[in-house]
Amino acid sequence: MRQVSTGKAGPNVLEGMMAYLLGKLDLPPGAAPLLLPAATMPQFEQQFQKAIRLLAEKTARRGELTTVFDKAGVLLCRVLVTCRTLEEAIQNVLDFYLMVSPQSDECGFRRGGRSALFICSRHPTLRHSEASALVLAVGVLYFIQLFSWLIGTPLSPSRVMLTHTLSPKAEPLLRVFNAPVAAGAGYYGFEFDAELLSRPVIRRAEDIPLFLDGFPCRLFTAMPEAPPLRRQIQLYLDAALAHRDPLPRAGAVAAMFGLSEATLRRRLRGEGCSYDQLRDQAVKTTALRYLADPSLSVDQISERLGFSDSKSFRRAFHRWVGCAPTELRKTHCPPAG
Repeated sequence: MRQVSTGKAGPNVLEGMMAYLLGKLDLPPGAAPLLLPAATMPQFEQQFQKAIRLLAEKTARRGELTTVFDKAGVLLCRVLVTCRTLEEAIQNVLDFYLMVSPQSDECGFRRGGRSALFICSRHPTLRHSEASALVLAVGVLYFIQLFSWLIGTPLSPSRVMLTHTLSPKAEPLLRVFNAPVAAGAGYYGFEFDAELLSRPVIRRAEDIPLFLDGFPCRLFTAMPEAPPLRRQIQLYLDAALAHRDPLPRAGAVAAMFGLSEATLRRRLRGEGCSYDQLRDQAVKTTALRYLADPSLSVDQISERLGFSDSKSFRRAFHRWVGCAPTELRKTHCPPAG
């Protein structure tokens, strides 16, 4: 495999590569130029995104490859935000592409020691052009940014692997990976810290439109900010209750977010709350939702919420609301007829 030099990419370098991209597009005479003079960074990224999508469509028409820059990519986002952890999200990526193309062996994943390897695409014998190789390299960036967004922290790959070698004019793009890049690996993918696999997915469906704006071509501007820590923990607790998972103690939650327990508690204090308050609020909200369902008994609700017995649930509920769950149900959910 050949190692590619990947120093930091500056705007001038990438503008040169953008001009190279436009040359690969073979735009018809009179077509509006994509590269505007004196473009701002957000404008540059939008132009780059448009160019790479046009290039992807061109290679798809030639039958060289299928890409993730289409409606399937949006649908994939909607699937992944329902996952609990990054590892579960990655498994859903594999299942998604197997469902879309049952004969495909596109994606892969393996974990070994402290490293995890995600394979975006396997094309060892692909009839490829420079254009398709460039599109596939951007596909690697797609998954790095997608996984980073899901967990609200940079994935920071330790190594990026490509099947095909890009020409020197296209190689400046590889600098956005900020990691060693090896060409000739037989697949397109990247290695990253396996500890991130247990990180909870903190995004929800309402976050998707902002993320997709400019994705996957955010080269200089920042990704959408992660929600405040209290909101991330609320989302995690709500998802755990929805899956009927036992709610962990503060130390376990801190570890999931890559923090010490002391740091977790200090940051939550700075946001005006505590982990115990967030935990109680999540259980209370779910209990109220369950009580609105007359088909569930108090004993069933207690079991679903993870209480040791219904007496413990009743005591906790009285502390939260000031009355027994049966009293609240009678007041707010009177029997029909």
